[in-house]
Amino acid sequence: MDEKERFLQARADELQVTQKLMWSLPLERPDFRPRPNMPSLRDLVLVFIRSELVYKGIIGDRLGRPDLSRYGTAGLAELISLYENLHNEVTDQMKDLSLEAFKEQVDFSGTMARRGDALWSVLRSVIHHRGELSVYAELAR
Repeated sequence: MDEKERFLQARADELQVTQKLMWSLPLERPDFRPRPNMPSLRDLVLVFIRSELVYKGIIGDRLGRPDLSRYGTAGLAELISLYENLHNEVTDQMKDLSLEAFKEQVDFSGTMARRGDALWSVLRSVIHHRGELSVYAELAR
């Protein structure tokens, strides 16, 4: 199994866990936050959407800060569905990348990095935020 296959498998495995967690959230409480100065459940779900948009930037070598304002006041169920659709779209784009493209250098937030390393970095961030989301889910119930 090469790096691309390992990455796609890890990403698929992570999606299964993340989807299960997201759909277990109290969908009627998007504004729940453990403390007033902390992000809300909705904010955390948007982090996953932002991550998918960052993946798109890495794939297309057009990394920038994704604009999430277009998601306005969408509810949790709508955002989760959007995340799932975006995840599938980005996965299809990743499948089209060659193994050589994983080795190419890209600008990753001002630092040159192998595309593969940048993709793995985002996946590790997603895993971290899923842990954060799981704590929120327990506190919100």
